[in-house]
Amino acid sequence: MLPIGIHPGFLIVLLVPIVLLVAGAFAAGWAFRKGWEKGGPRTERDPAPK
Repeated sequence: MLPIGIHPGFLIVLLVPIVLLVAGAFAAGWAFRKGWEKGGPRTERDPAPK
C-alpha cells in the first residue's frame, strides 16, 4: 500500500505531464530527423501506399 498522506491521484497528476513532455520531445526529434534525411523539413505527406 502507498504511505498514508500520498494520494494515488497526486502521482498521476505529476506523471502525466512528464510523460507527455517526454513523448512530445521524442516524437518531435524523431520527425525532425526523419524529415531532415529527405532533404529538409517535410512540407507534404508521403503518398499512401496502395
